Amino acid sequence: MKKKICPIFLMILIVGGIVMSLLNFSTKAYAGPDAIYGTTTYINSILLEDWLKWAGRWLYDHYYCMNEHRNCCIVFAN
Repeated sequence: MKKKICPIFLMILIVGGIVMSLLNFSTKAYAGPDAIYGTTTYINSILLEDWLKWAGRWLYDHYYCMNEHRNCCIVFAN
């Protein structure tokens, strides 16, 4: 009985893995029109930091999303 269950379980795992990896490629995700794109920039000015935090561009520490769309993307969920 044990020898029969092991190959069946392995086949279920293999088939499940193949199906999940194929489904991974079928999902498309796009940024909505409310997204902010920009480069990750180090800011050390208190007034500019407050304005950028209020605008929703804060990433972490003293780094903010500014200018061109090469390094960061902030997507706002509605």
